[in-house]
Amino acid sequence: MSTINMGALIMIGSLVAIAVLIVGAVLYFDPEARN
Repeated sequence: MSTINMGALIMIGSLVAIAVLIVGAVLYFDPEARN
């Protein structure tokens, strides 16, 4: 863990969370996008 920057982990985690929220919102509001 010492070689990994904690700030980078937090930044990557937040980016992944935002991407998941965006994809989930698109699929939720646009059911036709699943196909």
